Amino acid sequence: MEIIDKIKDHDLWIRFMEDRISKGCVRNKECEELKTFVNERKYLKLVLQIERTKEMPVPYLLEVNKSSVSRKRQVFTVSKEENYILKMFAYLLNEYDDIFSENLYSFRSGSGVKKAISTIKKNVNLEKVYTYKADIKDYFNSISADNVLKMFSEYLPSEKWMLSFLEKLLKSPFAIKDGSLVEIKKGVMAGFPTAGFLANLYLKELDEYFFKKGVIYARYSDDIIVFANSQEEICVYEDVIKNFLSSKGLEINPRKEVRTVPGEKIEFLGVEFWGNQINVSDMTEKKLKAKIKRKARALYRWKIRKNATDERTARAMIRFLNNKFYNNSTYGEITWCRWYFPLITKDDKLKRIDQYAVDSIRYLYTGRHGKSNYNLTYQDIKLMGYRSLVNSFWKFKKGKYEVSS
Repeated sequence: MEIIDKIKDHDLWIRFMEDRISKGCVRNKECEELKTFVNERKYLKLVLQIERTKEMPVPYLLEVNKSSVSRKRQVFTVSKEENYILKMFAYLLNEYDDIFSENLYSFRSGSGVKKAISTIKKNVNLEKVYTYKADIKDYFNSISADNVLKMFSEYLPSEKWMLSFLEKLLKSPFAIKDGSLVEIKKGVMAGFPTAGFLANLYLKELDEYFFKKGVIYARYSDDIIVFANSQEEICVYEDVIKNFLSSKGLEINPRKEVRTVPGEKIEFLGVEFWGNQINVSDMTEKKLKAKIKRKARALYRWKIRKNATDERTARAMIRFLNNKFYNNSTYGEITWCRWYFPLITKDDKLKRIDQYAVDSIRYLYTGRHGKSNYNLTYQDIKLMGYRSLVNSFWKFKKGKYEVSS
């Protein structure tokens, strides 16, 4: 039975809904909308329409700020109801997860960053290895639609309807940007729920190469790291990765290409290994502080423009910080602490981030940087709702605090 036939099964929609809710993938408001969509079988009309036409409406193209660079990230989106259908397609594509190697950690049920980091720590003597780390430039948008569709046909030969659907989806050049119809190369359409499976599929042979050789290697979407016991060996692996990516029409981002020798710290997926300790990486700390700084500046301009009170402005900053650290975030990203708390073993950088956040709150309250800021005490800031990252981290480690999604 093909995916398009399974997606009409109401019991399957119930399981899909319960799975998303239990994993914290939906906010409270969306939770009720999803329940209505499923329980009232609103999906059925859309499914039948898509089954007949094998296509979605023209998607919207959005540009999302990337914190580390001035260039914006392009993502595609459709209506909430149509997105539910795409999420169900992605949910059903998970049934083919066994075609992937264990060293692939992105967009897979039961896998992820925590498993990647744990596997590396368990299987690698981090003080004695050489590493090569690569980041693929503009990965989702650079994937060849023709090549990934050919691979889909090869590895999922029974999914003929889905192949036709994906072909129309990826090869149509049109999208709506700022209200106008534009032509654009879509790749696998970043932002679409099906994009993760296709991005995993595209480099399947590279993952398999290292897995079959027993080499410690990890890939999370466009982030790749490989380990070796000698300089000669790591050079060979670097060439393999570069040649394979080139054959797929992909480029490595030279700014994020890193080589290490024994004794140096190793950074991967936002954390750094140094001996037996795992910490937030320098780049992660830098990016987060940059976001806090941008938000503080924006709120200060808002304070002046609206003649808002000191306390109201400070509370707005605290809400932003608490949402960023602990609560549901935008664009389906998991929260900051849910990503990092299970991985890290040290709190020194959390202390620095805490201090930076508190300084930003004091700046918004007083309009100044300096000793006079301390007239607004830390206790005052706590009473306004600020939650310390360090305290939350150690509560989590002691099992007294569960991070939300």
